Order: sequence, then structure tokens, then C-alpha cells
Amino acid sequence: MQMLFLDESGTAPNKNDVSKSPYFVLGGIIVPEAQWKSLQKNLRQTKKEYNVDGEIKWRYFIYHPLAKRTTPTSHLDQNQLDNLRDDLYQIIARTKSFRLLAAVVDTKAYYQRHPSNDAEDLYHDAFEVICERFQYYLQDMGRATTGTNIYGMIVIDERNQWQNKQLDEFHYQLLNNHDAYRSNYNNLVEGLFIAASHHSVGVQFADLVAGAVYRMISKNDDRFYNKIKDNFRKSPEGDVNGYGIVSVPHKAIRIR
Repeated sequence: MQMLFLDESGTAPNKNDVSKSPYFVLGGIIVPEAQWKSLQKNLRQTKKEYNVDGEIKWRYFIYHPLAKRTTPTSHLDQNQLDNLRDDLYQIIARTKSFRLLAAVVDTKAYYQRHPSNDAEDLYHDAFEVICERFQYYLQDMGRATTGTNIYGMIVIDERNQWQNKQLDEFHYQLLNNHDAYRSNYNNLVEGLFIAASHHSVGVQFADLVAGAVYRMISKNDDRFYNKIKDNFRKSPEGDVNGYGIVSVPHKAIRIR
């Protein structure tokens, strides 16, 4: 069993708000069942070394000495925060069986192509291309193991109750209503698992993946992406575009 954990970076905007949110990223980490416990153990050990008691989130790595809100990392200075983030990315990078996926949405281009859509349509379309690549990844694994069926499940960070219900229904329709324009998701188990990020080790790492890709796309800063780029799914020729990182709309963004 392969488990895909997903989280977002940026905001899925409506078409009138794209100037505030020009990009949206849904990022994920695929964790083999046998590796989940070690991922949990490594996260707990790293948090203990930095005296962090609570959830790890991308936005906590920006040091605000005068911030009024307390976070699990508020006691760390910027150098310590940078070291903590590097250690977390090393947990991903040194485990070659972890594979990463991301959908990157150019929100302006998306609404130019789909003017009648809204923010939930955008989110669902990003989710669908991630599901497709996860299905392809599972198929590839099966071929590499002499035709053995490899199955996968998806765990995604919760949003509000209405959004969770809509996404759960969208996932159900993907798995059960096949047509000529959609993939066949035979390797995905039924049911979408929606989890609060502070309860999910995998979702916390997915947040770091999404944050690294978002930072590269939005700020042209590839420092964090480069730490984990070898874990992204790639073509046999080594191209991440369309394999590990998928642009929405197609080819609106290309990773070099």
C-alpha cells in the first residue's frame, strides 16, 4: 500500500481575486506503508531536538520577533528555524522510496480558460491531476514488480465542512464514473481520508513539499525545492514536468 498525503500552499481564489493569489499549489508525498512508522519516528525525534511541541507548518519558518501569536516554533530564532527546516527536508531526501507530486495552478491562465469556474473548481482540478499522477505511479510500480497490483490511498488536509464534503464527493465521482476523458483509477482504494494536519505526520510533510514548490514558482526561489527535487516523480528521461509537477492549465508553467 502506498499512501499519498496532500496539503496546499497559497489560496485557491475566485477569478476576481487572482491578483492577490496568482499561484496555487497542491503538494504531496507518497509514503510506502512500511515507511510510515519511520517517518513518524523521524519527525518526533527532530521536533524533540528543537524542543518543538506541536504541528509543523511552512509558515512557521518565518521568524517574527514581535509577533503576538505563539506557534510551536516561536522560541526558535531564524537560524534555528532554518536548521529545523533543513533537517525536515533531509528526512524526505534521504529516503529514496518517498516520491513527491505537485499541481501548480496559474490562476489567471486558469480562469482565462475556464471563465465560468470558481475556486472550488480550481481546487478540484488541481486535485484531479494529482490523482491521475498517483494512479500512473501505482501502475508503473505494478509493472516493475511483474504485474503485481499496487494500491494506494489519499489523505488530505481538512478545510471547512462544506469543502470537505464537496471534495469527498468529487473523489468518489473520479473513482466511479469513468469516461473517455478521464483516467481509470483502479489502483486507488475507495474513500478519501480527510485529516486535521496536526494529527497527520504525512500531511505536515506534504505542507513542506507544497511550500517549497510555491516558493520556487511565486518568488523564483528554488533553495528548498532543490533539497527534495530528486524525490519528485520524473519521466524515464528525467523530466519532472507533467510527471511529478503538473501545470494547470497544461503547460502554463514549466520547471527547468
